Amino acid sequence: MKNRFLFLLTVLVLSMSAHVFAAEKNVKPFVIPELREWKGATGEFTITEATRVVYPAKQQELADVAKLFAEDYKKMFGIELQVAEGKAKKGDISITIGKNKKVGDEGYTASIANDVKINANTVRGAIWATRTLLQIAEQNGGKLPKGSIVDYPDYEMRSFMLDCGRKFI
Repeated sequence: MKNRFLFLLTVLVLSMSAHVFAAEKNVKPFVIPELREWKGATGEFTITEATRVVYPAKQQELADVAKLFAEDYKKMFGIELQVAEGKAKKGDISITIGKNKKVGDEGYTASIANDVKINANTVRGAIWATRTLLQIAEQNGGKLPKGSIVDYPDYEMRSFMLDCGRKFI
């Protein structure tokens, strides 16, 4: 009987300590449209006045996307982000255009860790990525939960339908 009690006590202590040491992974953020894939990590990325929005020198078409994101972030949170051309550093938000057949023209991937890396196939995909990040930041007081995103629409073009025949307006 005594051995059984010690065994149960040991199992209880081990299970409690495993729960304490297991870090909680961030849950999938609620955004519209819903994210296709989310792999949560632990912690959050804090955007500060030192955070820059960076785009590659060879991809000038992303300058307007970076400026729009910085302007919208300032309107929402009062923090002015510097927009820069060149290489991103730790703590920056980088936006690039690459080749990823999985996400199509309006999709993107985003990695949020000690920096934020957005990669889209087109400028339109990069814009959608910044809209998603703004929605997530709004829900978390300007911070972004760490994790990775793969997002793309069901159809060739993202859209929204409000059926006013079945929903009173």
